[in-house]
Amino acid sequence: NKAFFAEISSRPSCYKCSFKGKNHKSDFTIYDCWDVDKLHKEMDDNKGTTVLIVNTIKAQEIFEKISRFYKVQQVSFKSLMKFDTASMFYSMIPSPKRGEFFADVKNMSISQLYDKYLDYEPTKPKFFKKAIKKVLQLTGLLVLARKVKYTWRRS
Repeated sequence: NKAFFAEISSRPSCYKCSFKGKNHKSDFTIYDCWDVDKLHKEMDDNKGTTVLIVNTIKAQEIFEKISRFYKVQQVSFKSLMKFDTASMFYSMIPSPKRGEFFADVKNMSISQLYDKYLDYEPTKPKFFKKAIKKVLQLTGLLVLARKVKYTWRRS
């Protein structure tokens, strides 16, 4: 889990995803919903929630056939974008240590990799970063901050 969030072990295609944005050719768009508690609190079971966006008529027909097998809650696209704009529109940015990590995968055990790349103690800067993120989230400015961050990183 830490390796995923550290962007050290994702596939290269995740960093140049062809399916980001609202208008692409897939029938469905599927991704993890990290802010389900803000969209529909009753859907938050701490087991994970998936966003499924139906993009085509064909997808709508399939969805109607399978939806009875799942717990489903409809959410407007506008509501999703309030919290998940970065996930929907921007590819992830790889860790600068990604290449080194994969070179070490061949020679190190999982526990050694964990110790070298993922086991760290919280520091004051990380604490403050987390606190600032929470304030931005509560004020509704987190989405704007993410847009600025991803736009800035790409330039």
